[in-house]
Amino acid sequence: MPKEIKGVDDGTPFNMKYIPSRQIAGNYGVDVRYGIMSGMDPNRAIIALLQMRSDKLVSRDYVRREIPMELNVTQEEQRVDIEEMRDSLRVAVAQYAQAIPALAAQGQDPSEIISRIAEVIQGRQKGLQLETVIGKAFAPKEQPAAPEMAMMPGAPGTPAAGAAPVPASQPTPEQGGAAPAAGPEQRPDIATLLASISGAA
Repeated sequence: MPKEIKGVDDGTPFNMKYIPSRQIAGNYGVDVRYGIMSGMDPNRAIIALLQMRSDKLVSRDYVRREIPMELNVTQEEQRVDIEEMRDSLRVAVAQYAQAIPALAAQGQDPSEIISRIAEVIQGRQKGLQLETVIGKAFAPKEQPAAPEMAMMPGAPGTPAAGAAPVPASQPTPEQGGAAPAAGPEQRPDIATLLASISGAA
């Protein structure tokens, strides 16, 4: 005779029909498991597991496998990791928003921070995942490519038209020897920078 089973598997209801003589076919068995939870009711077993976990006697994986209920250990571990990472993202965005008053007090423009947070909120209102929205809102902006310095007459490092090349006998900065004369665009040394800050070299 056909039988019918109705139930819920991982939050999804299901309905299955089977014929015992075909699907079971005399395959009966009993799963007996002995351990520290044997003889305890489910409430006491869970309390004992939590106490051992708090004292670091057992691991989280052991607690998940010994808990007195049907549980997909691997799937639950993935869900916990995802929840923790999402909580970290929420905290990071909230801390990012706390920088707005400081920027405004310094006279800087906080519009970029506001626009990114608004983009995250709008994405969540559309039902998108938090990590997807934050990844798009905080993606690095494409920097415009710096124009390449063409080798034009008069450009730095390019000899002027008609100028004679530097003789090999004269030392160049790459060859060492005499130090080049300090030009107007030459960077100051560390002592000069410290003198400008503290007033003394």
